[in-house]
Amino acid sequence: MVTITGSVVVSRHINKVWHKAIAHYEALVATMERLNPAASFKPYSGYEVFQPNHAASTDQVVQFEIGPVIVNLPVRGQADGNDLYVVFQGRIGFEVDAVLADDRLKTVSFASRIGYFAQIKDTLEHVMGFHCDLDVERIAHPAFHAQLVSFGDDFLPLVQQYVPAPLEHDRMKGALHGVRIPTAQLDFFAIIVQLAADHLLWKESDERERKGFDDLVRLDKQIKGITPQILSLKESASLPCHRGPHWYATAPPT
Repeated sequence: MVTITGSVVVSRHINKVWHKAIAHYEALVATMERLNPAASFKPYSGYEVFQPNHAASTDQVVQFEIGPVIVNLPVRGQADGNDLYVVFQGRIGFEVDAVLADDRLKTVSFASRIGYFAQIKDTLEHVMGFHCDLDVERIAHPAFHAQLVSFGDDFLPLVQQYVPAPLEHDRMKGALHGVRIPTAQLDFFAIIVQLAADHLLWKESDERERKGFDDLVRLDKQIKGITPQILSLKESASLPCHRGPHWYATAPPT
């Protein structure tokens, strides 16, 4: 059943999926903070992080706008200070039936925008920026891919709410934007795991930290990805090979 209010389509199951997404986010954050209390998320509440996109949602798929979320962590696992600010903004779509039937989140779409800012003394530097997409329509676009991009203009004001410092240098200015690097499915939840791996773990991490990371990965594996819906990747998954060419669909005839 779909209720229409003006031009807005509202799924009657949107709240159930919303609560499931929020619970998963807050469980990931709690697990990451146990791994290393240095990590902090703003906003912390999943209700502020996930906003249902009623216009894009149906009884089959619930779409959410995500963020912006700012994650503050050390640059490296062995570092003392929390000098890195990572801004995430994006969207994600979940299949309704997977939640109703299996109580499980199953992604059907996503887009991720990630900007990294380092605090260096009394200034900020934009040290990394990329966006991650899903594209199975256009020729020469890997199904999952990342592109380098500057978010200095878009995300700097968000970071300056917590670090009122000028931007000294934007290292992403002039990055070649059209390079599409085949990647894994880097939706919002996968990015959280990546941040923990890159910035909270190091070669001398103790047993508590190692177990905490294992718990984080195990928890996020509860979400089902989009691969089974993408023919080129589904066929490639049966092969003992995951090289980049498998991420490209066969070009349609002109």
